[in-house]
Amino acid sequence: SIMGLLRLGWLIRFISHSVISGFTTASAIVIALSQANISWDILSYEVRSSKIIPLIKSIISGADK
Repeated sequence: SIMGLLRLGWLIRFISHSVISGFTTASAIVIALSQANISWDILSYEVRSSKIIPLIKSIISGADK
């Protein structure tokens, strides 16, 4: 990334581990949910904030099939 090219990686020392971990986890969830909509074709509706919990439940229940 640009920070690596500019050798600004030392700035990460000022960001707490909790913030980095939370950002990474949230990014992974957003990517997984968007991929579920495209790749697995398990959704017939748009992902909205009120439908996230049922979406996650359907993904977990369908994982054992």
